[in-house]
Amino acid sequence: MTDYLSVKPIPVRERLIFALDVPSAEDAKKLVETLGDEVVFYKLGLELFMAGGYFELIDWLRVRGKQIFVDLKFFDVPETVASAVRQLAQRDVRFATIHGNDAIMRAAVREKAGLKILAVTALTSLDRGDLDDLGFNCDPETLVLSRARRALEIGCDGVISSGMEAAKLRADLGARLLVITPGIRPVYNDQPDDQKRTVDVRQAFENGADYIVVGRPIRNAPDPQAAAQAIQCGRLILEAVAAWSRRREKAREPGVRVGIGGHYGEVFAGIVGADEQLEFTVIGDAVNIAERIERLTRHHSTDMIISADLLAAADEPHATGWRALPD
Repeated sequence: MTDYLSVKPIPVRERLIFALDVPSAEDAKKLVETLGDEVVFYKLGLELFMAGGYFELIDWLRVRGKQIFVDLKFFDVPETVASAVRQLAQRDVRFATIHGNDAIMRAAVREKAGLKILAVTALTSLDRGDLDDLGFNCDPETLVLSRARRALEIGCDGVISSGMEAAKLRADLGARLLVITPGIRPVYNDQPDDQKRTVDVRQAFENGADYIVVGRPIRNAPDPQAAAQAIQCGRLILEAVAAWSRRREKAREPGVRVGIGGHYGEVFAGIVGADEQLEFTVIGDAVNIAERIERLTRHHSTDMIISADLLAAADEPHATGWRALPD
């Protein structure tokens, strides 16, 4: 499978955009303070817009050095959209969304100034059945690709796309468009919701997303800051492994491909066993992590990679048989 991991010069910590979907500006401020430095980019949508204090909240966030994504999905008479974008471009925000109608996109691009315009391709809450009901005689991938091509031709800066279609966008359109991917859910998602075309963090980034938008998996976590930190850590690991793999391939060594599992909370991790069999194990409030790692490793016929520091920290006198991967 081709890896489309973005190499655009985007600060790593900005690649996670948190969806600030809460009932009031005060609730939003409390959550921002809880997340602290783990999140630097925030998406403000319709719920906060209708709650009041929307633009005051933007100013409050900017004073604290946060980046802003205005997600109001403008969809109106083109001249009305143009006027709205002209007004918004005077604000200190990074992104704004519009629906992917040609006339609307042209109007928004005309007035964007330094604002980056993102075209919505197909909402991640829609599947093929929903598109049929809306009169689109095509599957989501075809619709997303068609709208993305038009957005690129018209001059939009990027698109909102499910991670399920991101790889196709990269294969057909290259890296010219920003791809922002919402609908991020854990690998094992035991809390079904209204999102239908979802991927996990690793899939989104490896399929070509420049940014991911995450809401409920962070907001509803027992420790939202730790959940955000786990996602940030996952992206850093992906970048480090990708860079390592490129160096190995340049030296005519096999590349490295790994899965990234994010966990937050206290755990014990180490190497246990005897001469005949050594295992990497994790014990704590995620008691089945080790079993999942082993199952996925076997399923994909791949190696398990752990750090030399962890192996040493396990203080296991029989820790033999591990193969060092030269840099």
